[in-house]
Amino acid sequence: MEMQQVLKGVHVYQPTRQGYEMAESAGVVTKYLPRPSPGTLEHTLSLNDLLISWEMGEGWLPDGFPRPVTVVTEREITAADKAPATNQPSGVGLQWSAKGNLKASARDEPVHGYLDVHGRRRYPDALILPVGWERGMSVRGAIAVEYERSEKEAPDYRVLMRGYRRATIRGKYAHVLYISPRDALLNKVAQAAEDVNAPPGMLQILRAPEALWGEQPQRTTPGQLDRDGSCASVVQRLSGLPKDHLIAYLVARGLADDALEDLTAT
Repeated sequence: MEMQQVLKGVHVYQPTRQGYEMAESAGVVTKYLPRPSPGTLEHTLSLNDLLISWEMGEGWLPDGFPRPVTVVTEREITAADKAPATNQPSGVGLQWSAKGNLKASARDEPVHGYLDVHGRRRYPDALILPVGWERGMSVRGAIAVEYERSEKEAPDYRVLMRGYRRATIRGKYAHVLYISPRDALLNKVAQAAEDVNAPPGMLQILRAPEALWGEQPQRTTPGQLDRDGSCASVVQRLSGLPKDHLIAYLVARGLADDALEDLTAT
């Protein structure tokens, strides 16, 4: 373990770089941040406070959801859904119906996450399930948790809500619980759910306490893996594309957010 001072008089303890490498060898892929920003710590600790309150039986849950509950954290989702694929049949990929609807194979459908309308894997920040759930069991009927501080554009939320709509109709999730300290962000999410005709009760909104730090949290978990299990950066993957087509390509494929994060981090 190591101690880092993030603000005057404020210290945080975290595993060393070697500790992160040991975790990665065990399947938990998490980015090492030598000096995590205050915004990153606030985001992480606020979400953890919520997860603990649910497991303690104190957190708010939609009416009718059974208690007590267990929580599948982002780290567990990372280990199960973002790890390189093994022993997967070749030649199995995304298929589209004549109407343009996604028809996903078992290979493409993640265990905890879902597929958006572009066939791209996406993952909630956490899942809430009835107590007794164990790793390897189905997450059918779970509550998908999204905790967000930085506001996206309205089309981005429609992409998210369409993916969650598909997963909810198929029975994977009972609800999507969206949590944020920003009213404008939550209003955009609610409007997006209405725009895509989300099932009644799918979206549940919870107002978080006001954030003390306005900066966007740093990413600590990997982005989407390629189909072959590699995790090359967006810069490397797209370096050969014509520059004048790059923006249109990213937007059409739903990769714009990840590209922006990776490119601005270099």
